[in-house]
Amino acid sequence: MNEFSDYHSSLPNEDLVSIAYFDKRKTKKEARLSAKSVLQKRAVSTYQIEVLKKTIRERKQEERKRKLKDKNEKYGLLDFILDVFLLS
Repeated sequence: MNEFSDYHSSLPNEDLVSIAYFDKRKTKKEARLSAKSVLQKRAVSTYQIEVLKKTIRERKQEERKRKLKDKNEKYGLLDFILDVFLLS
């Protein structure tokens, strides 16, 4: 856990919350535990953690919406016609 704690001590609280509570498949368990312990050492309250979680969730939702919008903008009339004729 030492290998992570040195790095985590330099990160802002929002990044630590993201590591500790999100993207569980992308981060190692040791990294998540290290991030949580650094948050504890900084005496970050559970209320502050919940606020940061909410902020991160909202940002991720906005990113998803933006990606879908970008995807839909690339889907034009020609693509629709090709899909209709190819799927028929």
